[in-house]
Amino acid sequence: MFYFVPLYACLCLFNVEYFQ
Repeated sequence: MFYFVPLYACLCLFNVEYFQ
């Protein structure tokens, strides 16, 4: 479960950067 937390956060940040 610890693997999904940072991975999901990174993915979220990537989406924010992409949409901006």
